[in-house]
Amino acid sequence: MFDEFFAALPSNRDRAIIALGVGSGPRASELVDMRVGDLDIAGQLIALRGKGHGEREWVPASPDALLWLALYLAETEQLRPTGDTRLWWTLRRPTRILTYSALRQVLNRANAQLGSNVTYHDMRHTYAMRLMSDPNLLITDVLRLMRHRSLASTQIYARARIDDLVAKMREHYARPEPAPARPDPAYDPDALGPSSAGGAVGPW
Repeated sequence: MFDEFFAALPSNRDRAIIALGVGSGPRASELVDMRVGDLDIAGQLIALRGKGHGEREWVPASPDALLWLALYLAETEQLRPTGDTRLWWTLRRPTRILTYSALRQVLNRANAQLGSNVTYHDMRHTYAMRLMSDPNLLITDVLRLMRHRSLASTQIYARARIDDLVAKMREHYARPEPAPARPDPAYDPDALGPSSAGGAVGPW
């Protein structure tokens, strides 16, 4: 579904937005508030101003998202007002800041083409589920990457995986039982009996 949705996006700006959403999990308000200085291309990081406190937090960005961002920035270099460092702008003149309402229109156009109902929060949700399904990540890692203030918020995504766990356990129960182990033919059970000198083996 994501591949179909991504293919329906008409511009590199829209592809950069969705690639960041599914690859770094920014909230919509954090995304539209980004500045050009919030990009660390070499370090593969983006900075987001966290919910409630407004402090910048650096999080990893996927190579795909950074590629689409680079293409978007190259295309719109002349469209962005001089001296204004905000990242997201409309593509039609007169150039305006991309607002939350305009972000919704990005999604609505693709939804109308596909007959789908994808929301921006679906991107963050997908990001969280991908993190939770990675066996190399601890739940505390997911907490940090999602920038949750409480572990209870992160655990919501852990509980959402119960369907996956049920499916895995069904596969586990359906596997044939392993064959019982056979005794080693070289094993001599008398080796644990009375010693060759005729005395009983002492307690271990």
